[in-house]
Amino acid sequence: MIGMRTDPQAQAFAREQLSRRANLLRERLRMSEVVGRVVTLKRQGAEWFGLCPFHNESTASFTVNDRKRFCHCFGCGFHADAIGFVMARQGLGFVEALELLEAENGLRHLQAARPAPPAPKVEQREDAGKREAMLRIWNATVDLRPGSPGDRYYRDRGLLPPAEYGFGDASVNAGWPIDLRFHAELWHGLEKRAMPGMVAAFRRHDGTLVAIHRTYLKATGVSVTKAGTERDKAMLCDCKGAVIRLADYADAMLGGEGIETTLAAMQLFKRPGFAFGSRANMAAVDLPLQVSDFIYAADRNKSHSDPKRSRVGERAAWQGAKTFGQGRKISVQVPRLPAGMTGDFNDVLLMKRRGEWPSSAKASEGKPSGVSKAAPAPTAKVALQVLRRSAEDKRDLRAALRAAKAEEEAAFEAYCRATPREIEAATRTWKSACARTESLLQRSIA
Repeated sequence: MIGMRTDPQAQAFAREQLSRRANLLRERLRMSEVVGRVVTLKRQGAEWFGLCPFHNESTASFTVNDRKRFCHCFGCGFHADAIGFVMARQGLGFVEALELLEAENGLRHLQAARPAPPAPKVEQREDAGKREAMLRIWNATVDLRPGSPGDRYYRDRGLLPPAEYGFGDASVNAGWPIDLRFHAELWHGLEKRAMPGMVAAFRRHDGTLVAIHRTYLKATGVSVTKAGTERDKAMLCDCKGAVIRLADYADAMLGGEGIETTLAAMQLFKRPGFAFGSRANMAAVDLPLQVSDFIYAADRNKSHSDPKRSRVGERAAWQGAKTFGQGRKISVQVPRLPAGMTGDFNDVLLMKRRGEWPSSAKASEGKPSGVSKAAPAPTAKVALQVLRRSAEDKRDLRAALRAAKAEEEAAFEAYCRATPREIEAATRTWKSACARTESLLQRSIA
């Protein structure tokens, strides 16, 4: 085993190289050529159709799309890219399927031209001390139990254990993800006292624990909420390149910025997921190799006349989608909140729980206009005509506002996707759309 590198940084380098090989393979292979080796395909427009190789059928429901680089069966629901198809068809692991496709398509020589792994990072004494503290805290945590403070905290946020909708084991950790645990006496540096709290594990995709996230809690006889201190959340150690796993990795997944918004998105979209933990991670962390269908569940942040400062959560999601979406089915989803409201998918669940969804959208509408107090009292017929005109005006304004918001969404998406050559024109379009939306909003509340 001479020359074998086992330090974490070299392992991370090897994973990065494996991811690059997979992305390059997805770019170079035609999906129809891979599937066509075992399925008789017939072309219809931009897609290919054939009998599904994963279940018995007499009418073709299996489609292959070369442009989007995936196959999908409308009969059994199978969905995969070229690597996933070979894994399922041949019963291989990810690496074995990748190497098989490389060998069969003349790409194996690309593995040889690798730069040497970077030198392992020398751990400083301060880093070692933080890591020891992190492990000490993590090892002192306990499982969640039904009715325990951790279980009540999430349920009070409108969240359900993922095991209740198909992801996890209801008998383990009260159905919650195993990397969400409870600590009865978390030390709070600013408050100078121990407090109960939730502890979440940040792990790299290979399962290595690299950091923890703490949420300090306050329990009363009525509910369990955040502690209400100056700083209710804290990180220990560097979470760069790591995520909080909230379910086992799968072909179709989603990822959100925080723990609660990701759990809410999982509950709404019925998909397994993980939390990036920060906008920086959302833009910079590669997706697990086995994921071919992914939703970036972004928060809805404030708009700003400067696109670089506007809706920063969505911008981070689009950056991640552009960087790691090649050869995958990718989408960016944001919560549909009432006009002018910011928030995340957990806010959607809470509004539904309070019975404010979707009628809460009326809160952004302006008050109905009418006759001024100084005017003489109108007859019943005239008053009815005034009310009708007012309703028609409001309907027109609401329709215009919906159209403006849709135009703003499209302009922002175009800005996120723009190349350096297109960015100036995309910025002008975005600012113009924002100005129109703001003008209509002002009219609606006038």
